[in-house]
Amino acid sequence: MSLGDETAAPGIVPQRQLLARLDDAELRRFVRLHYLPLVRMVYRKRLQTSRGLMRGVTPFRRALEVGFGPGFLLPALAHYAQKVVAVDIHHESGRVAAMLDRQRVTGVLLMRNSITALAFRDASFDFVISTSVLEHIHALDAAVRELSRVVRPGGSLVLGFPMKNRLTDTLFKMVGFAVDEHHPNSHADIIAALGRTFRIRHQSHLPNWLPLDFALYGWVLCEKPKQ
Repeated sequence: MSLGDETAAPGIVPQRQLLARLDDAELRRFVRLHYLPLVRMVYRKRLQTSRGLMRGVTPFRRALEVGFGPGFLLPALAHYAQKVVAVDIHHESGRVAAMLDRQRVTGVLLMRNSITALAFRDASFDFVISTSVLEHIHALDAAVRELSRVVRPGGSLVLGFPMKNRLTDTLFKMVGFAVDEHHPNSHADIIAALGRTFRIRHQSHLPNWLPLDFALYGWVLCEKPKQ
């Protein structure tokens, strides 16, 4: 497959029979949201938009996903990049790797690592993507500095995060999610932190016909300034 050939790009959510059997209860619950009626529309659109933003900055050789979760974005990332590394703090890398094998996805290295202490040299990657991670991180500025450290000058980043408003708080509580405990950062906090370190090239949100502060999910496409 040639880089950037969207006609050959893989689907965004695997069929259920390809899924790994996960021990991590929180990760299982997150996966389930991609298959529930109505709810799945938002979660799948989150992935589709992330892939579209990723495609918009191709080609890139070395890519990093921070917080790969169940691995749903990794087939697309492997399609666009020559080398892919993905990190998360859970212990399900072996099962996610098995799922990728069943999808015939190769060339992806999975590691257990934290966003606040990434185990890579400076400027190791051309592209970084991280979705639904920064809202969880108490040391937000430290996490953003680590993302900046590992991406090369002129490199691109796609960051996705839920909006913080009454509607999203209600929706999260309906699916059993403790919002105040798990989301110390609002979308405004995240956008401000990114703007202090990166050049923000593009912002989008879902649904796009609502004002930003009333939307469900948002993305920022950033560039690390060339020094």
